[in-house]
Amino acid sequence: MHNAKDKIFSAIKRGSIQKDIFSPATSWLPPSREEVRFIIELTDLTDYELSNLLDVNDRTVRKWKSGETKMVFTTWCCLCCLLDIKIINVDDYI
Repeated sequence: MHNAKDKIFSAIKRGSIQKDIFSPATSWLPPSREEVRFIIELTDLTDYELSNLLDVNDRTVRKWKSGETKMVFTTWCCLCCLLDIKIINVDDYI
């Protein structure tokens, strides 16, 4: 998880993920299925381990990854905290 920030900023610069998924709630855009999968993969956790940390069912994690269910802002914030990623104005860092 140490290089997660570098990987995220690199993905934003390449256009692989949108920077607005890291914005405060007033301007936040829910992450796409691909973005959710990208961030979850950076945690190196299984769906089961992640579900326990986020206090959801592991089926919910699979639904987020498949795009069947959108992740809510508060859960997204918790996931970002696992990677020590703050909900910030990303423009200040790029």
